[in-house]
Amino acid sequence: MAKSNPAELNVEELLYSATLFDNDADKLAIYETAIKQFPNDWRGFNDAGMILFEMGKVAQAKTNFDKANTLSANNKVVKNNLGAVE
Repeated sequence: MAKSNPAELNVEELLYSATLFDNDADKLAIYETAIKQFPNDWRGFNDAGMILFEMGKVAQAKTNFDKANTLSANNKVVKNNLGAVE
């Protein structure tokens, strides 16, 4: 459902479904869908940032981490990821 009909999933279901895939491109696509469906939830931005960071796309990862930090200021997880970018 995460790929075929993601609108039927809530944010927790959608974020969890990304963990069931081995391919980073699939995970990123699901996290990007989560961002579109739930733009006020920091977790989609943070998780997409992690995949981008792992793919070596550090500048794009930072953009996502910055947005996550805006949505959840002083979140330890996000701050840690921003530290890794630096």
